[in-house]
Amino acid sequence: MLKILFVAFLSVTFSSAVFSQNSNIATTIEIDVIKIYEQVVEGGYESAQIYQKLAQENFAKKNFLDSKKWFEKWFTLDEKPEPIAYLQYSKTLEILNQKQKAKEYLALYKKLTD
Repeated sequence: MLKILFVAFLSVTFSSAVFSQNSNIATTIEIDVIKIYEQVVEGGYESAQIYQKLAQENFAKKNFLDSKKWFEKWFTLDEKPEPIAYLQYSKTLEILNQKQKAKEYLALYKKLTD
């Protein structure tokens, strides 16, 4: 399964290098990281790092339902994620009207960063 992730990474990197060298082609390429990682997960590969990327990318794009799903999977595999994850998850829960659970994760974030 690491081969799948590696091949996806190489494809993106190679494509970016080729496009950046040709001045007639657009200089910016938007890569849908979420789709790449979701395909890796669909291929049967799971890891805390992949779930972290999916959670945080969805959070950044304001896809809060998907973000919540990936945060929960991430937290089941990683007992000590970075504190910012708890803040992002808290904000996600607050937006999804899960206020009490949001407060719990905000308190956990504050405890770890004080």
